Amino acid sequence: MSTPATASVRSIDPRSAPRAMAFAMHGLEKRFEIVASNLANAETAGHKRLIARSELFSQELASAKASDPAAPDRSVVRDFTQGDLLDTGDPMDVAIDGPGFFAVELNGRT
Repeated sequence: MSTPATASVRSIDPRSAPRAMAFAMHGLEKRFEIVASNLANAETAGHKRLIARSELFSQELASAKASDPAAPDRSVVRDFTQGDLLDTGDPMDVAIDGPGFFAVELNGRT
């Protein structure tokens, strides 16, 4: 008679559960904010959407480490793909065709 295959089960320290749940809720709140921002700016010319990177969020949740508020959030990235170029007929409108950014000078600083 063969023994049934057993799946490995990870035990969770009950003291860390509230912290992990709070971290998960914070992540979900951030995702809702991203979706709301993208929807609110869907018709805004030049808006670059934000993308929640779930694989990085899952890795951070699995570790459940306290994050440094000043550290960059790697679970959110900005989509810099080029949008459609539209001729508005206004000679004051400008656009970049290809990769790059506009450099703006203000008070002698770029």
